Amino acid sequence: MKSAWEVFDKPLEHFFERLLSEQWDGMEYCCSGRQESLSQIEMHQRASTLPYIAQISSQGRTPQEHKQSLRNAYQDALQIHPLFITSQTGKDFFSFEENAEIFKEALTLENEFGIPILHETHRGRALYSIPSTLFYLKIYPQLRLTGDFTHFFCTHESDLQDQDESLQIILDRCDHLHARIGYSAGPQVPDPRLKSYLPWVTRSFDLWKQVFQQAEKRGMTTFTITPEFGPFPYRCGLETPWELNVWMRDQLYNAFPMYK
Repeated sequence: MKSAWEVFDKPLEHFFERLLSEQWDGMEYCCSGRQESLSQIEMHQRASTLPYIAQISSQGRTPQEHKQSLRNAYQDALQIHPLFITSQTGKDFFSFEENAEIFKEALTLENEFGIPILHETHRGRALYSIPSTLFYLKIYPQLRLTGDFTHFFCTHESDLQDQDESLQIILDRCDHLHARIGYSAGPQVPDPRLKSYLPWVTRSFDLWKQVFQQAEKRGMTTFTITPEFGPFPYRCGLETPWELNVWMRDQLYNAFPMYK
């Protein structure tokens, strides 16, 4: 799937044109805060005929505001008819109980409207670390995840092999992936094509392979993955994020030809 993150300030129709010309399988983007109205976004999306994953995030100063913003963003996303919704949920400085209430609201929305919400493992959010993620998965076994392990790499300042047993539980809950190469000092290496970052590329692909294998065991027949190299301040090299995302897509196809 192609993210619109690095071209968020460009008209959506230009994004669609480029995406179609490069033969991506679908797209992932946030419809909030765009220059187009929801009805215009829905029109462009319908015309593209490609599947869509909605990105949302809970916002606000208080847990209650996060709950309300999650509901509002979810209902907006429904108008664009997504496959599912992926959410950056809660905050790392809210108490466990406060974040748990936000996750409870997300599950209520799923039951009410029928479109799944996957929760992204993301620094600054409720799922900022492996222990915090395990806590919420234990409270709500039905929670499903978008795995972005770059955030764990820099949160724990490691490649996570020292937490492998706990990590396995998380890998089995992932129904979608964000494919970026992070490392112990940050969520995005300057250029993943450089030899110096090969260990982090290898580790990332190994984790993604494990997620695919777990998904197959659960009977999933389709799995989505979005290359997600982002713009400044994530970008700190000479490369363009779009260029790296195309590179990542091609690397995924080469590494996992059986999934193409």
